[in-house]
Amino acid sequence: MAWKIWKNETERFEEEMRKAFDNRNKNKIEKAIEHFANAYKIANSSSDPSLREKARIAYAYMLIYNAIQYKSTDILKNTFEYLASLPGDIELDLALPRPVKVGELVEDFKILSLLSSIPSIELENASSINLEEARRIREVGEYLLSKGSKRLILEDIFNIKEPMNIIALRLLGYSKLIEATHIEKEDLNKSIELYAEALVYFQQAADKIASNVMTKIEKLGKATKCWICGRAIQGEDVNFIYLDSFLTKYIVEKYSGDAPGILISEHGKIATCSACYGVIYNLSDKIARHYYQEAMKALRELEQRLLAIISQLQAQINMLQTRITSIESSISSLRTTIMFKR
Repeated sequence: MAWKIWKNETERFEEEMRKAFDNRNKNKIEKAIEHFANAYKIANSSSDPSLREKARIAYAYMLIYNAIQYKSTDILKNTFEYLASLPGDIELDLALPRPVKVGELVEDFKILSLLSSIPSIELENASSINLEEARRIREVGEYLLSKGSKRLILEDIFNIKEPMNIIALRLLGYSKLIEATHIEKEDLNKSIELYAEALVYFQQAADKIASNVMTKIEKLGKATKCWICGRAIQGEDVNFIYLDSFLTKYIVEKYSGDAPGILISEHGKIATCSACYGVIYNLSDKIARHYYQEAMKALRELEQRLLAIISQLQAQINMLQTRITSIESSISSLRTTIMFKR
């Protein structure tokens, strides 16, 4: 019986594809990518047109699982662009309940690449995101909103388990949030309007950030007088803040209800406008810096004195060591003389 030793290109291609799927099924994605790449190289370098055609399929699998493994914006975008170049009716086995057509995956990877390019946004860091980025986030939100309640085919793989319209509402809320943070120190009323628009989007998306935005709106709507300069001011945490003070019961009872707002907070702090706070902060900073410099000067002087004392002590130690060496030498010479006389 003759044994077949050399495998032809088709057999080697099919073996690499089998190994790729086997490793994929065992969740060894890196190894699966490696075998898909090997299969692509074999098919792509073949002189057989039908096998070269299969190279595109192997390459598609390689890109898809590379995107699943690393999820970077560039990889997701490259996967989307490559899949878009293939016939949409090609079916792929992605270990889902049914084979998936390339045309279906194109839309998924387009959406995934858009979502991955959006930075993580919280109320606290929204002001650090520029307005151009806010515009782009709004555009992505509007695009997803046009998809209605569609869900990703790969939602379990990428752990994005919401319909597109819910994600869209959240993104539209973030875009308004960013805009609001950028103008809250210039146009308070317009900022409150934008925060209110963001709140509506977040409430529709049932997003937990809605309660924080509501608190923000309430604070910006608060008005009071500055305890120090007496000027009417609006916008807690933006145009005024509450500072710790020493308040007697008499002061609290007499001034806590002063118009036009809360002069003394429920925690016993006094309202201070940002201008007065700035003066206090800068002055305290100068004082602290002055005392710091004085303390450092005193420490440097003390260091110099200690170094001088240490230097004197070291000189004395060196002198003692020299004397000890001399005495030891004299004793050694005396011992030699005594032994010689004996």
